[in-house]
Amino acid sequence: MRCFVVFILLSFLISCEKDDGLVFPPTQESIASEFRNRFGLEVQQVPVVFNEFNSHYVSVIYLNGTRYRIYLTNSGQILTNRITPLFPKGQQRVLCIVRLPSLFEQNLDFFIREWESAQTAINEQHATLAQQNGLENSLVSFKNDNYYVSQNDFPAWDPNRNSIEDFKLFAANNQIDIATYDILLLLDLDINNPNGGVGSWESAFAKVGWFYEDTDLSVERLNGIAYAAYHHEIGHVWGWEHEWTDPYDNNGGFITEPSLFGWSDINGNGVPEIIDENQY
Repeated sequence: MRCFVVFILLSFLISCEKDDGLVFPPTQESIASEFRNRFGLEVQQVPVVFNEFNSHYVSVIYLNGTRYRIYLTNSGQILTNRITPLFPKGQQRVLCIVRLPSLFEQNLDFFIREWESAQTAINEQHATLAQQNGLENSLVSFKNDNYYVSQNDFPAWDPNRNSIEDFKLFAANNQIDIATYDILLLLDLDINNPNGGVGSWESAFAKVGWFYEDTDLSVERLNGIAYAAYHHEIGHVWGWEHEWTDPYDNNGGFITEPSLFGWSDINGNGVPEIIDENQY
């Protein structure tokens, strides 16, 4: 991703006027104007990222409990939406149920040690980003409570089944106060039925399956599952969309350009927007 400041980047491109009067390529000023016109938001400085893979520009702001998003296509079409997800900031409590196949239960000590190490690595990644922003504390951290269960002790994920109700029943049977958690995370590691992931901002629920073609259990694969869970699917819980991200960009190890989550100082006052009292 290429997050740019108006007067520095894209200066080599030839600006042209679209039918709706929006200057193309867009500037921070022109996109901020769209946030004012379309959402009634009084903002001055906003992130603007070019997604080369999708050939469009993306701008996202988190403000007053709402996530606002604008896409600008090369044809000048503007696409917008707003949702009210969990914001990507602060310590977030995660109730993580790990549904293990018998093959992994045979290596339970290894699994627990390396899975929890992978979770720690995610928090360390956020700590590093905070240090790069001159902050003492992470913008986001996860407090994980892990429960390791056999496949007989928790239902398999089914797109036609309400997994939230399964979590509630599990919590009630195990004296867990589910209301104290921000995110519900299910690892349904069914090696006989490889599948991907799901993340929902409406229910703050995320699920990751065993998405590898074989059953080899390794540190690298558990790190891959952690990335899928805490960056990709929990990204959806925060309101991220695939169209924000160029899959060929590393984004510093995150799922998208950090400024789109408000993790950068856009308005120049030294505070990342997601925790700034004077945002954008």
